[in-house]
Amino acid sequence: MFRKVNLDTDRFLSKYTPYAGGRLINTQEKRGNMNEFNITPKEIEEGKTMGGVAYITWIGLLIAFITGKENRYVMYHVQQALIILLFALLTPIPVLGWIIGLACLVFAIMGILNGFGGKVKPAPIIGTIGYKFNLVKPAASTPQAPEAPGSPDVE
Repeated sequence: MFRKVNLDTDRFLSKYTPYAGGRLINTQEKRGNMNEFNITPKEIEEGKTMGGVAYITWIGLLIAFITGKENRYVMYHVQQALIILLFALLTPIPVLGWIIGLACLVFAIMGILNGFGGKVKPAPIIGTIGYKFNLVKPAASTPQAPEAPGSPDVE
């Protein structure tokens, strides 16, 4: 009547992690999203300040966006801050909006700590939405045109 199922628990647990809600999260998917940014340690070191500033109101978001377009670390945190600030727009809704607003405040504080600390971690619950919408991409470096013959830089 019942079949015995052989479950390889080590392989299963290495791919899925339970969380407090009882569901299982596919941790390998999240790791894949993190790898697509290819953020170098040099970019992290250069962008720590702007990564943290991105979470400090809309003005900080704009400053980080304008000054850090070439830095993938800064753009990652701009993307996370944008998602948090968009969800924070729901705060005028009574009760539910207040809860969302409080959560956004906590997520922004976590983002500030991650940004200044050099960590590439998405905001809980809403952080992965930025991956799906791909709101902010780092600017691709454009190749320089070769100098004209006779210019002082060309031999």
